[in-house]
Amino acid sequence: MKLKNFTDLNAWAVEQWEDAELGDSRRTQRAIAVGAAIAANPEASLPNIMSGWNEVRAAYRLFAEEEVTHSELINSKPKSFSPKSDR
Repeated sequence: MKLKNFTDLNAWAVEQWEDAELGDSRRTQRAIAVGAAIAANPEASLPNIMSGWNEVRAAYRLFAEEEVTHSELINSKPKSFSPKSDR
């Protein structure tokens, strides 16, 4: 597999999760937003990553949904890896 570097983390997150079947297209959009935010600062806690308390609560609600599983997020499509170009 050829690895790609992404400097646009939102574009990277779209590539990773746009085909995830999470039961509602809004969940997919939220997964993309949360994934891009986490990729930008992977060592931080969720409250420190998200832009405000409403975003934190939305992320926790997403993770609590029955259809949002680790398996679905990981297996939604073949992945390229390396969200940061400076590594």
